[in-house]
This record gives sequence, C-alpha cells and structure tokens, in this order.
Amino acid sequence: MSAAHLPAGTEPRQCLPPLAPARRTALRLPEGSCDAHAHVFASACPLDPARGYTPAMVTVADYRRVMEAYGIDRAVLQPSAYGFDNSALLSALADNLGTLRVVDEAYRWRRPA
Repeated sequence: MSAAHLPAGTEPRQCLPPLAPARRTALRLPEGSCDAHAHVFASACPLDPARGYTPAMVTVADYRRVMEAYGIDRAVLQPSAYGFDNSALLSALADNLGTLRVVDEAYRWRRPA
C-alpha cells in the first residue's frame, strides 16, 4: 500500500525491526543458499513520501550478521520505501559485490557496473 492509498491525514505505519540472531545458529542452510527477498535501509537516504510504511533502519552490516548466522551465501535485495531512488541499494552493493544483487523498481535484474 502506498501513501496515495492511505486515508487522508494518515501516516505510513511504523514497522518493527526484525529479530536477528545474535550469534551463529546450529541450523545451517546448504552451501550456496540464497535469500531471494531481503530489505536493507540506510538512514542517510531519504524515504519516499508516498511510501506505505516507515521501516526500522536495518543496515547491510545488520543483514550480513543474519547471513553469517544462518549460512546464507547470497541474497537479493528488494526495492522498498525509497520509491525510485535506488541509491541505498546501490550503496549496499558497492561493498558486497559477489554476494548481493538488486531488483530495481521495474523488477529487472541489475548488476553493478
């Protein structure tokens, strides 16, 4: 739901942060496992005013700890509360080449140049 579909005067709902494991778990995924739908957020990037929710800030470093805890080797980051501004996703990719990919707003696979 985008803000365009919210009743007048209604703010986007606030989402709670995910519960992440604090340390490596006994449950390990098979080698080569891929999380096909993950979100990361960067406080330095402005959120889309037409978003349907306000995310808790979950950084790439936070998500990398989840990947390590469960044995996730690769992940696909999804666009979200930034609208058409993909700078947060591109920033996440810059430091994680080879393990992260992004689906852009038009849902085309995108690799960094």
